[in-house]
Amino acid sequence: MSLTAISAPLNGELAAYALGEEEASAPDVVSWSPGSFLGSLVHVLAFTGWRIGGFDLGMDQWELSWRGRREGRSKRSWGESAKCLWAALNILIASIFIRSPLVESEDNAAYDASVHAMAKCNALIGVAHDCTFYLSLVGTGEDANEVPHRPHSTHLREWLQWLLLAVQFCFRRVFLSLICFITHRFSYKELQKSLQGVEGFAVAHYLGCSTDGLCSVFTQSYPRIGVAHEPWRARAMPDTAAEMTPGVWHIETHGQDHMGLVPFPVSSQVQRKTFQRLFQRLRSLPVKEAAEARGRGVQRALWEGTCETLPLSLADSVALTQCPSACPSLASSEASDTETELSRSSQHLDKLLEDEAASAAATPQRHC
Repeated sequence: MSLTAISAPLNGELAAYALGEEEASAPDVVSWSPGSFLGSLVHVLAFTGWRIGGFDLGMDQWELSWRGRREGRSKRSWGESAKCLWAALNILIASIFIRSPLVESEDNAAYDASVHAMAKCNALIGVAHDCTFYLSLVGTGEDANEVPHRPHSTHLREWLQWLLLAVQFCFRRVFLSLICFITHRFSYKELQKSLQGVEGFAVAHYLGCSTDGLCSVFTQSYPRIGVAHEPWRARAMPDTAAEMTPGVWHIETHGQDHMGLVPFPVSSQVQRKTFQRLFQRLRSLPVKEAAEARGRGVQRALWEGTCETLPLSLADSVALTQCPSACPSLASSEASDTETELSRSSQHLDKLLEDEAASAAATPQRHC
Protein backbone atom coordinates (compact mmCIF):
# COMPACT_ATOMS: atom_id res chain seq x y z
CA MET A 1 0.00 0.00 0.00
CA SER A 2 1.20 3.53 -0.72
CA LEU A 3 0.01 7.09 -0.11
CA THR A 4 1.13 10.02 -2.26
CA ALA A 5 0.58 13.67 -1.28
CA ILE A 6 1.06 16.41 -3.89
CA SER A 7 1.25 19.92 -2.39
CA ALA A 8 -1.14 18.74 0.33
CA PRO A 9 -1.82 20.61 3.63
CA LEU A 10 -0.90 17.65 5.83
CA ASN A 11 -0.80 19.93 8.87
CA GLY A 12 -3.52 22.32 7.79
CA GLU A 13 -2.83 25.81 6.48
CA LEU A 14 -3.24 29.36 7.78
CA ALA A 15 -4.77 30.47 4.48
CA ALA A 16 -8.02 28.75 5.52
CA TYR A 17 -8.34 31.22 8.41
CA ALA A 18 -7.16 34.20 6.38
CA LEU A 19 -9.98 33.53 3.92
CA GLY A 20 -12.72 33.19 6.53
CA GLU A 21 -12.52 30.22 8.91
CA GLU A 22 -12.98 31.21 12.56
CA GLU A 23 -9.64 30.85 14.33
CA ALA A 24 -11.21 29.76 17.61
CA SER A 25 -14.21 27.77 16.37
CA ALA A 26 -13.69 26.33 12.89
CA PRO A 27 -15.70 25.39 10.83
CA ASP A 28 -17.61 28.57 11.68
CA VAL A 29 -17.05 31.32 9.10
CA VAL A 30 -16.34 34.99 9.77
CA SER A 31 -19.12 37.25 8.48
CA TRP A 32 -18.26 39.42 5.44
CA SER A 33 -15.04 37.47 4.85
CA PRO A 34 -13.94 36.18 1.42
CA GLY A 35 -15.09 32.72 2.45
CA SER A 36 -18.49 34.06 3.45
CA PHE A 37 -18.98 35.80 0.09
CA LEU A 38 -17.79 32.72 -1.79
CA GLY A 39 -20.21 30.52 0.16
CA SER A 40 -23.11 32.88 -0.61
CA LEU A 41 -22.18 32.81 -4.31
CA VAL A 42 -22.19 29.00 -4.27
CA HIS A 43 -25.66 28.99 -2.68
CA VAL A 44 -27.02 31.42 -5.28
CA LEU A 45 -25.56 29.42 -8.17
CA ALA A 46 -26.92 26.17 -6.74
CA PHE A 47 -30.35 27.72 -6.18
CA THR A 48 -30.68 29.19 -9.68
CA GLY A 49 -28.88 26.41 -11.53
CA TRP A 50 -26.62 28.90 -13.32
CA ARG A 51 -23.30 27.59 -14.58
CA ILE A 52 -20.17 29.71 -14.84
CA GLY A 53 -18.31 28.66 -17.97
CA GLY A 54 -20.52 25.59 -18.23
CA PHE A 55 -19.19 24.23 -14.93
CA ASP A 56 -21.66 22.16 -12.92
CA LEU A 57 -21.20 22.49 -9.17
CA GLY A 58 -22.47 18.92 -8.71
CA MET A 59 -24.38 19.71 -5.51
CA ASP A 60 -27.71 18.10 -6.33
CA GLN A 61 -27.53 15.97 -3.17
CA TRP A 62 -27.83 19.11 -1.00
CA GLU A 63 -31.22 19.94 -2.55
CA LEU A 64 -30.36 23.64 -2.88
CA SER A 65 -31.99 24.16 -6.28
CA TRP A 66 -35.47 25.70 -6.54
CA ARG A 67 -36.38 22.82 -8.83
CA GLY A 68 -35.36 20.16 -6.31
CA ARG A 69 -33.32 17.09 -7.13
CA ARG A 70 -32.82 16.16 -10.76
CA GLU A 71 -34.17 12.67 -10.11
CA GLY A 72 -37.89 12.58 -10.90
CA ARG A 73 -38.02 16.30 -11.67
CA SER A 74 -40.17 15.86 -14.80
CA LYS A 75 -42.82 13.80 -12.93
CA ARG A 76 -43.51 16.29 -10.13
CA SER A 77 -46.86 18.00 -9.81
CA TRP A 78 -47.26 21.76 -9.41
CA GLY A 79 -47.79 21.32 -5.69
CA GLU A 80 -44.60 19.30 -5.25
CA SER A 81 -42.62 21.83 -7.31
CA ALA A 82 -43.94 24.65 -5.15
CA LYS A 83 -42.82 22.80 -2.01
CA CYS A 84 -39.34 22.35 -3.49
CA LEU A 85 -39.18 26.05 -4.32
CA TRP A 86 -40.27 27.11 -0.83
CA ALA A 87 -37.84 24.74 0.92
CA ALA A 88 -34.90 25.79 -1.27
CA LEU A 89 -35.72 29.49 -0.80
CA ASN A 90 -35.74 29.08 2.98
CA ILE A 91 -32.36 27.34 2.86
CA LEU A 92 -30.92 30.08 0.63
CA ILE A 93 -32.06 32.93 2.90
CA ALA A 94 -30.96 31.16 6.10
CA SER A 95 -27.59 30.23 4.57
CA ILE A 96 -26.79 33.78 3.48
CA PHE A 97 -28.00 35.68 6.54
CA ILE A 98 -27.83 33.17 9.41
CA ARG A 99 -25.77 30.00 9.00
CA SER A 100 -24.91 27.81 6.04
CA PRO A 101 -25.20 24.02 6.49
CA LEU A 102 -22.87 23.67 3.52
CA VAL A 103 -20.13 26.22 4.20
CA GLU A 104 -20.09 26.04 8.00
CA SER A 105 -19.78 22.29 8.29
CA GLU A 106 -16.92 19.82 8.45
CA ASP A 107 -17.80 18.44 5.02
CA ASN A 108 -15.98 20.90 2.77
CA ALA A 109 -12.47 21.61 1.51
CA ALA A 110 -12.06 24.83 3.51
CA TYR A 111 -12.41 23.01 6.82
CA ASP A 112 -10.32 20.07 5.61
CA ALA A 113 -7.48 22.52 4.92
CA SER A 114 -7.67 24.04 8.42
CA VAL A 115 -5.24 23.25 11.21
CA HIS A 116 -8.15 22.16 13.43
CA ALA A 117 -9.19 19.45 10.96
CA MET A 118 -5.70 18.11 10.27
CA ALA A 119 -4.79 18.04 13.96
CA LYS A 120 -7.76 15.72 14.54
CA CYS A 121 -6.91 13.66 11.46
CA ASN A 122 -3.25 13.25 12.40
CA ALA A 123 -4.11 12.34 15.99
CA LEU A 124 -6.51 9.69 14.71
CA ILE A 125 -4.34 8.18 11.97
CA GLY A 126 -0.83 8.88 13.26
CA VAL A 127 2.29 9.90 11.39
CA ALA A 128 2.73 6.69 9.42
CA HIS A 129 2.07 2.95 9.45
CA ASP A 130 4.89 0.47 9.10
CA CYS A 131 3.23 -1.37 6.21
CA THR A 132 2.63 1.68 3.99
CA PHE A 133 4.94 3.67 1.71
CA TYR A 134 4.55 7.44 1.92
CA LEU A 135 5.55 9.95 -0.77
CA SER A 136 5.23 13.73 -0.58
CA LEU A 137 5.80 16.15 -3.48
CA VAL A 138 6.46 19.58 -1.97
CA GLY A 139 6.16 22.80 -3.96
CA THR A 140 8.49 25.67 -3.04
CA GLY A 141 7.33 28.26 -5.59
CA GLU A 142 10.92 29.10 -6.59
CA ASP A 143 10.22 28.57 -10.31
CA ALA A 144 6.62 29.83 -10.26
CA ASN A 145 7.41 32.87 -12.44
CA GLU A 146 8.98 30.78 -15.18
CA VAL A 147 7.55 31.60 -18.60
CA PRO A 148 5.15 28.82 -19.64
CA HIS A 149 5.88 26.63 -22.64
CA ARG A 150 3.31 26.68 -25.39
CA PRO A 151 1.50 23.32 -25.64
CA HIS A 152 1.26 21.63 -29.00
CA SER A 153 -2.34 21.34 -30.19
CA THR A 154 -3.74 20.44 -33.59
CA HIS A 155 -7.20 21.82 -32.72
CA LEU A 156 -6.36 25.41 -31.70
CA ARG A 157 -4.64 28.17 -33.63
CA GLU A 158 -1.26 29.25 -32.33
CA TRP A 159 -2.42 32.70 -31.17
CA LEU A 160 -5.35 31.14 -29.28
CA GLN A 161 -3.02 28.70 -27.53
CA TRP A 162 -0.83 31.58 -26.38
CA LEU A 163 -3.89 33.54 -25.23
CA LEU A 164 -5.23 30.66 -23.13
CA LEU A 165 -1.78 30.07 -21.68
CA ALA A 166 -1.39 33.75 -20.77
CA VAL A 167 -4.81 33.82 -19.06
CA GLN A 168 -4.00 30.69 -17.06
CA PHE A 169 -0.59 32.04 -16.03
CA CYS A 170 -1.96 35.43 -14.94
CA PHE A 171 -4.85 33.88 -13.02
CA ARG A 172 -2.54 31.43 -11.27
CA ARG A 173 0.05 33.99 -10.24
CA VAL A 174 -2.41 36.75 -9.24
CA PHE A 175 -4.68 34.36 -7.33
CA LEU A 176 -1.91 32.65 -5.37
CA SER A 177 0.02 35.87 -4.75
CA LEU A 178 -3.12 37.47 -3.34
CA ILE A 179 -3.75 34.52 -1.02
CA CYS A 180 -0.13 34.56 0.13
CA PHE A 181 -0.34 38.32 0.79
CA ILE A 182 -3.56 37.99 2.81
CA THR A 183 -2.22 35.02 4.80
CA HIS A 184 0.81 36.98 6.03
CA ARG A 185 -1.29 39.97 7.17
CA PHE A 186 -2.80 38.21 10.22
CA SER A 187 -1.27 37.49 13.64
CA TYR A 188 -3.44 34.39 14.40
CA LYS A 189 -3.49 35.02 18.16
CA GLU A 190 -6.90 33.38 18.61
CA LEU A 191 -5.73 30.36 16.62
CA GLN A 192 -2.66 30.03 18.82
CA LYS A 193 -4.88 30.07 21.91
CA SER A 194 -7.39 27.54 20.60
CA LEU A 195 -4.64 25.10 19.58
CA GLN A 196 -2.41 25.70 22.59
CA GLY A 197 -2.51 22.06 23.66
CA VAL A 198 -1.91 20.59 20.20
CA GLU A 199 1.52 19.05 19.97
CA GLY A 200 3.83 20.47 17.31
CA PHE A 201 1.74 23.53 16.42
CA ALA A 202 3.23 27.02 16.16
CA VAL A 203 2.26 29.83 13.81
CA ALA A 204 5.93 30.56 13.14
CA HIS A 205 6.33 27.14 11.52
CA TYR A 206 3.91 28.15 8.74
CA LEU A 207 5.06 31.74 8.23
CA GLY A 208 8.78 31.16 8.57
CA CYS A 209 9.39 28.99 5.52
CA SER A 210 8.88 28.91 1.77
CA THR A 211 5.41 28.54 0.33
CA ASP A 212 3.83 27.49 -2.95
CA GLY A 213 1.40 30.38 -2.65
CA LEU A 214 -1.22 28.46 -0.71
CA CYS A 215 0.59 25.84 1.41
CA SER A 216 3.88 26.26 3.26
CA VAL A 217 6.71 23.78 2.92
CA PHE A 218 6.18 22.93 6.61
CA THR A 219 2.63 21.68 6.07
CA GLN A 220 3.37 19.88 2.80
CA SER A 221 6.25 17.73 4.07
CA TYR A 222 4.69 15.20 6.48
CA PRO A 223 2.28 15.12 9.47
CA ARG A 224 3.83 17.05 12.37
CA ILE A 225 0.97 18.45 14.47
CA GLY A 226 -1.30 16.44 16.73
CA VAL A 227 1.20 13.56 16.80
CA ALA A 228 4.40 12.69 18.66
CA HIS A 229 7.49 14.25 17.09
CA GLU A 230 9.35 11.50 15.23
CA PRO A 231 11.93 13.11 12.91
CA TRP A 232 13.13 9.71 11.71
CA ARG A 233 9.74 9.32 10.01
CA ALA A 234 10.83 11.70 7.22
CA ARG A 235 13.72 11.63 4.77
CA ALA A 236 14.63 12.89 1.32
CA MET A 237 13.33 10.90 -1.63
CA PRO A 238 15.94 8.25 -2.56
CA ASP A 239 17.11 7.69 -6.12
CA THR A 240 15.36 4.34 -6.50
CA ALA A 241 12.21 2.75 -5.15
CA ALA A 242 14.21 -0.17 -3.75
CA GLU A 243 15.78 2.21 -1.21
CA MET A 244 12.42 3.35 0.13
CA THR A 245 11.28 2.23 3.57
CA PRO A 246 7.68 1.56 4.62
CA GLY A 247 6.47 3.71 7.50
CA VAL A 248 8.66 6.66 6.46
CA TRP A 249 7.66 9.81 4.54
CA HIS A 250 9.85 10.30 1.45
CA ILE A 251 9.94 13.98 0.48
CA GLU A 252 10.73 15.42 -2.95
CA THR A 253 10.63 19.14 -3.71
CA HIS A 254 9.74 20.91 -6.95
CA GLY A 255 9.95 24.61 -7.74
CA GLN A 256 6.38 25.18 -8.93
CA ASP A 257 3.55 26.85 -7.04
CA HIS A 258 0.32 25.20 -5.87
CA MET A 259 -1.09 25.10 -9.41
CA GLY A 260 2.19 24.56 -11.25
CA LEU A 261 1.77 20.80 -11.65
CA VAL A 262 -2.02 20.57 -11.49
CA PRO A 263 -4.16 22.12 -12.95
CA PHE A 264 -2.13 24.79 -14.83
CA PRO A 265 1.31 23.28 -15.53
CA VAL A 266 4.05 25.56 -16.77
CA SER A 267 4.97 22.85 -19.25
CA SER A 268 2.99 19.80 -20.27
CA GLN A 269 6.28 17.96 -20.78
CA VAL A 270 7.43 18.71 -17.24
CA GLN A 271 4.05 17.59 -15.91
CA ARG A 272 4.17 14.38 -17.94
CA LYS A 273 7.71 13.52 -16.86
CA THR A 274 6.88 14.23 -13.20
CA PHE A 275 3.95 11.84 -13.13
CA GLN A 276 5.69 9.22 -15.28
CA ARG A 277 8.55 9.19 -12.78
CA LEU A 278 6.08 9.00 -9.89
CA PHE A 279 4.08 6.13 -11.39
CA GLN A 280 7.24 4.22 -12.27
CA ARG A 281 8.41 4.58 -8.68
CA LEU A 282 5.06 3.33 -7.35
CA ARG A 283 5.22 0.32 -9.66
CA SER A 284 8.68 -0.56 -8.34
CA LEU A 285 7.95 -0.35 -4.63
CA PRO A 286 9.20 -3.33 -2.57
CA VAL A 287 5.70 -4.33 -1.45
CA LYS A 288 6.79 -7.75 -0.18
CA GLU A 289 8.83 -6.17 2.62
CA ALA A 290 5.83 -4.04 3.65
CA ALA A 291 3.55 -7.10 3.74
CA GLU A 292 6.04 -8.97 5.88
CA ALA A 293 6.27 -6.01 8.27
CA ARG A 294 2.50 -6.04 8.72
CA GLY A 295 2.48 -9.81 9.13
CA ARG A 296 5.12 -9.62 11.87
CA GLY A 297 3.04 -7.08 13.76
CA VAL A 298 -0.14 -9.16 13.55
CA GLN A 299 1.60 -12.39 14.47
CA ARG A 300 3.25 -10.71 17.44
CA ALA A 301 -0.20 -9.71 18.68
CA LEU A 302 -1.41 -13.29 18.25
CA TRP A 303 1.46 -14.84 20.16
CA GLU A 304 1.07 -12.35 22.96
CA GLY A 305 -2.54 -13.48 23.30
CA THR A 306 -4.18 -10.18 22.34
CA CYS A 307 -6.35 -11.73 19.64
CA GLU A 308 -8.58 -13.23 22.34
CA THR A 309 -9.83 -9.73 23.24
CA LEU A 310 -9.11 -7.73 20.07
CA PRO A 311 -10.66 -9.21 16.88
CA LEU A 312 -8.47 -8.87 13.81
CA SER A 313 -9.44 -6.53 11.03
CA LEU A 314 -9.85 -7.80 7.48
CA ALA A 315 -6.55 -6.28 6.37
CA ASP A 316 -4.69 -7.78 9.36
CA SER A 317 -6.13 -11.23 8.67
CA VAL A 318 -5.06 -11.04 5.02
CA ALA A 319 -1.56 -9.96 6.02
CA LEU A 320 -1.30 -12.77 8.54
CA THR A 321 -2.40 -15.53 6.18
CA GLN A 322 -0.05 -14.23 3.47
CA CYS A 323 2.92 -14.07 5.80
CA PRO A 324 3.06 -17.32 7.82
CA SER A 325 6.78 -17.16 8.63
CA ALA A 326 7.29 -13.48 9.32
CA CYS A 327 8.24 -13.75 13.00
CA PRO A 328 11.83 -15.00 13.40
CA SER A 329 11.52 -15.43 17.18
CA LEU A 330 9.48 -18.64 16.99
CA ALA A 331 11.25 -21.76 18.12
CA SER A 332 10.86 -25.00 16.19
CA SER A 333 8.89 -26.51 19.06
CA GLU A 334 6.18 -23.91 18.54
CA ALA A 335 5.51 -24.87 14.92
CA SER A 336 2.33 -26.78 15.72
CA ASP A 337 1.00 -23.86 17.75
CA THR A 338 1.79 -21.56 14.87
CA GLU A 339 -0.18 -23.70 12.43
CA THR A 340 -3.13 -23.70 14.83
CA GLU A 341 -3.06 -19.91 15.12
CA LEU A 342 -2.80 -19.51 11.34
CA SER A 343 -5.75 -21.85 10.87
CA ARG A 344 -7.81 -19.80 13.32
CA SER A 345 -6.84 -16.63 11.47
CA SER A 346 -7.85 -18.12 8.12
CA GLN A 347 -11.23 -19.09 9.55
CA HIS A 348 -11.59 -15.60 10.98
CA LEU A 349 -10.79 -14.14 7.55
CA ASP A 350 -13.44 -16.31 5.87
CA LYS A 351 -16.02 -15.15 8.41
CA LEU A 352 -15.08 -11.51 7.84
CA LEU A 353 -15.51 -11.91 4.09
CA GLU A 354 -18.90 -13.59 4.53
CA ASP A 355 -20.09 -10.86 6.92
CA GLU A 356 -18.88 -8.15 4.56
CA ALA A 357 -20.70 -9.71 1.61
CA ALA A 358 -23.90 -10.10 3.63
CA SER A 359 -23.70 -6.52 4.83
CA ALA A 360 -23.21 -5.21 1.28
CA ALA A 361 -26.20 -7.21 0.06
CA ALA A 362 -28.41 -5.95 2.88
CA THR A 363 -27.43 -2.27 2.55
CA PRO A 364 -30.02 -0.34 0.49
CA GLN A 365 -28.71 1.59 -2.50
CA ARG A 366 -28.87 5.34 -2.13
CA HIS A 367 -29.23 7.71 -5.04
CA CYS A 368 -27.24 10.92 -4.64
